[in-house]
This record gives sequence, structure tokens and C-alpha cells, in this order.
Amino acid sequence: MITNACLLLEILSFTFCLHMLYGEKFKLDIATISLLSVCMIILAAMNYYDSPSIYSMIIYPIMFIYCGVRFEFKIKLILINLVFCVVIVGVIQIVTMLPFWFLRITWLS
Repeated sequence: MITNACLLLEILSFTFCLHMLYGEKFKLDIATISLLSVCMIILAAMNYYDSPSIYSMIIYPIMFIYCGVRFEFKIKLILINLVFCVVIVGVIQIVTMLPFWFLRITWLS
């Protein structure tokens, strides 16, 4: 159950970041709920049914389609925002995990 909550929070943070990059407020409309559902199904299948982790790359074309449907189909803008979103969410994940990593090292020594 904790794994599902973490997956949902990660997808929500990615979607929230996309909305902020496009300058719109985050809304739970049918497109966003569909995106969350599809991503959760893919990630749950990877976790529970031992699917190869390469299947997580399917999420990026789905995000591309979501951005086109939800915002507008400007390919260059979508690609730039997706790259920025991956970088921003990745940096936030690294920054939040660093204290836990340092605490674990100090507790082990």
C-alpha cells in the first residue's frame, strides 16, 4: 500500500510540475485522472508482476499525449517542458533523499 501511495505521489508531482511549467493551476479533470490511472496501472504492473523496468519509458509518450490534449500540440514546447519537468522532479528527489542517505551513513559508522 505504501508503494502505491509513493507511486501516486510521484505521478502527481510530475503532473503538478507540468501544470506549473505551462502556467496553469492544477485541476483534477478527466484528462488528468486518466493520466494518473494509466501511469498507476503501468507502474503497478512493473512492481507486482515483475515486468521489465524499461516499461516505465512508456510513461513519457503518454505524458507527451497528455500535454498535447490538456494544453496544446506544440511539439517543441511539449518536449522542452517534459525535459524541464524531469530535471526539476529529479533534482527535488535527489535533494530530499540526500539527508536520508547521509543519516544512514553516519548511523552505520
